[in-house]
Amino acid sequence: MTDQFRNATKMVPDHLAAPGKPMPEPFGYFKAEPFGWTDCAETDEGAKPLFDWDTVQDLLQQIEALEDGDALLRKMDVICRGQERYAGGYDAILKQALAEVDTLHVELDATERQVNILTDDLNKVHQAVKKLHAAKGRYHTQLAACDLFDLVGLPNERPKK
Repeated sequence: MTDQFRNATKMVPDHLAAPGKPMPEPFGYFKAEPFGWTDCAETDEGAKPLFDWDTVQDLLQQIEALEDGDALLRKMDVICRGQERYAGGYDAILKQALAEVDTLHVELDATERQVNILTDDLNKVHQAVKKLHAAKGRYHTQLAACDLFDLVGLPNERPKK
């Protein structure tokens, strides 16, 4: 996982968040260590935010809502660009509005990429934890733990059979 996972909640600009819904806060932070997970503070080195699956689903719904808004912005963009020649004295205002629409498109794309990264990272950790939980015997448990440590970038040594 990368620092993008840690900063994912900070990537959605305030004006793009769903109306009436603040950006979700993680319910805690953890740090992966060679023999498990440790609760830690947000400011600790290697701290990763913990989100529940409902929060990630909510973020995905917000992205869908933003995509619907994006479609409306694109229609408005076409109308504005078509009306540009009729704007007369409002030309500067129209150009500023078009620039803001372009900025919103860029921010929406960046937000969608960050949510996809967050979802992929969460799915990988989820699968690794399931694999560790289902492991039978010391050898398979150690292999599953090594897979989990690899996901968070911790050094480990795979057992030899």
